[in-house]
Amino acid sequence: MISSIQEPNALRKRLQAFYRADEKSHVRYLVEKSELSADSKNIIYNIAKQIVEKIRGNKLGIIDSFIQQYSLSNDEGVALMCLAESLLRIPDDYTIDELIKDKIANQEWNKHLGRSSSLFVNASTWSLIIGSSILRDNEGDSKFYYAISKLLKNLGEPIIRKAVKQAMSILGKHFIVGETIAKALESVKSDDYSKYLCSFDMLGESACKVEDAEEYFNLYMHAIKAIGEAADINDCFKSQGVSIKLSSLHSRYEFSQFGNIAEELRAKLLELCHEAKKYNISLCIDAEESERLEMSLVLFEQLRLDDSLSKWEGLGLAVQAYQKRALSVLDFVEDVAIRSKHKIMVRLVKGAYWDSEIKRTQEFGLNDYSVFTRKSYTDVSYLACAQKLLSKPNSFYPCFGTHNAYTFATIIELADKNHPGFEFQRLHGMGKSLYDYAISELATSINCRIYAPVGKHSDLLPYLIRRLLENGAN
Repeated sequence: MISSIQEPNALRKRLQAFYRADEKSHVRYLVEKSELSADSKNIIYNIAKQIVEKIRGNKLGIIDSFIQQYSLSNDEGVALMCLAESLLRIPDDYTIDELIKDKIANQEWNKHLGRSSSLFVNASTWSLIIGSSILRDNEGDSKFYYAISKLLKNLGEPIIRKAVKQAMSILGKHFIVGETIAKALESVKSDDYSKYLCSFDMLGESACKVEDAEEYFNLYMHAIKAIGEAADINDCFKSQGVSIKLSSLHSRYEFSQFGNIAEELRAKLLELCHEAKKYNISLCIDAEESERLEMSLVLFEQLRLDDSLSKWEGLGLAVQAYQKRALSVLDFVEDVAIRSKHKIMVRLVKGAYWDSEIKRTQEFGLNDYSVFTRKSYTDVSYLACAQKLLSKPNSFYPCFGTHNAYTFATIIELADKNHPGFEFQRLHGMGKSLYDYAISELATSINCRIYAPVGKHSDLLPYLIRRLLENGAN
């Protein structure tokens, strides 16, 4: 039986104390623990500079150029992302046309014209300018011009609607490795993936009802079997793996209900782990919102200490550095590793739910946030966590998720040359130039794994918006 979440041990009590700790004092504590020497800082700077100068000379791909021009830091980029997020969920043409009109007709597309070196991006900007002109209401014009404008609008709306849908499809293909696990596994056989491993993630948000949870469970089980049957190496650290979200496996995965659903959720997870163990592939429990962290740790501990999973080191956990509890989470995981006598895969990321964490704290009127409010503070936390992971090679197999050249350079400098093994990770569709160069020239003996989403294009946008916000803010 799982003991009540209200009965924490000493390590969980320490972890709870940092939940909404005073930010400045906690950052001072982290700075003291992670201070680097002047020589190390100089080496890191030079490595990062070398990487940036090298990849700046590479020509950006079409999608990268478009996202760079229309980022979430400008109104036009936000409008396009809102349009994309909503478009695939609207069933009727009239509402789609009204949404497109609302998001495209009233933006200042002209200021982006000629600002990109990409012919595709500039052509897209021209299309948006023309589209906004067609869609804009022109009641102030003469009756003749107003009639012509209305005719063009009526004729143009179906074309614009189709073009926008096609654009969303192109975007999906860039960030999704395949619509099914079979297609995804076929895709990663190409030369583009020859130097990479993958951790496949089944796209989708939290389960809303029992049927959703059952569908996700079956998707995970099918994916594990397909990945395992395709594996050509018996090593969980060097083969493809899968990532799972606990919120997708139960519709009531929330703090107030944990005592009621914990055993049911544990049984589902244990079944998935048994299947992953059979093929000796990795299974990583993804990080989610901060109020779900402690529940995931309770379940993780129970799974790792389960005798039926002994002699399998593929069970992993994602840790978010933007949470004030990140370093304490690693203390907890290290204790589990020692007691279970297993090395644990830990995926260290900066965090993808920052906006919602901030808003939720403000809604509840709480004094302190569960996450750091500045990028530099998150960077310090990431550094402290990285040092902890690398200093305990018997307890951790570190997986460093980053698209930041300076962070990459820091890990290279921190890692002991005789370290038994760690890996870098990047998101599918992001950071390719950095890692293509880095693992070919700077870290030829270090594995890199792609976090590879699998699913329908209609499930892409909530995931993509989180990732763009994460990479923009962190």
